Amino acid sequence: TPSGDRKVTSYGADGRTLEVTFWGGVCSTYTASAEESAGQVRISVTEKPQEGKKACIMIAKELTRTVTLEKPLGDRTVIDAESGGAVPRA
Repeated sequence: TPSGDRKVTSYGADGRTLEVTFWGGVCSTYTASAEESAGQVRISVTEKPQEGKKACIMIAKELTRTVTLEKPLGDRTVIDAESGGAVPRA
């Protein structure tokens, strides 16, 4: 998609820190956020294309963003908000 949510492909967890991996273009900026509940953590990665008329190559690369959770992940399931599916641990 040219803009909007990106599918999270994997994650790593260390206490309250979640590092999420996804594919994205090199000419956009990305932010990751988490919506937490007792049984799961729902991750959204939102793409914001660069402003202006600057030329940009259409190439994707694997990117990571870090999300700080309110509570440690523990045994909660990580869910990708874009697809609704469970995200595998890296």
